[in-house]
Amino acid sequence: MNPESDLVSAINPLVGYTVSSSLILLVNERRMLSRQVRQLTTALRPLAVRSMSTDYHDDHGKSGAQVALEHRSRLSDLPVPEGSWQEYHNKRNTTFNLMLAGGIIAFITTVIIMKQTDTLYLHGQPDLKKIKIEPNKPKST
Repeated sequence: MNPESDLVSAINPLVGYTVSSSLILLVNERRMLSRQVRQLTTALRPLAVRSMSTDYHDDHGKSGAQVALEHRSRLSDLPVPEGSWQEYHNKRNTTFNLMLAGGIIAFITTVIIMKQTDTLYLHGQPDLKKIKIEPNKPKST
């Protein structure tokens, strides 16, 4: 017995008239659609995250300028550059160069130690000049 006839036998007593196949198709499509909608809403459900809402204000009726003054969030509150930028750059560049040199020394030391302890195997190439080639001899398998 097919599922459509089961659906017809279940719906006929409730409705009181013969159910057409188009109604059955409509019900089946609706079931599929509702399942797809459920899957889609599950996939698009927002994750539980902390809301950074703008509903919370700690200004208690103060003006924006007064709040900015209290929180020191104005442009005039930003630090003002002072001194030579070249001296600052050279000092930071010296630090970065020391870090680079330390990294290179550590890498070279690691490779040397690995080579001495046979931990590192660098697959060397055979000397191609010592290989004899006999062109007329067939390969043996």
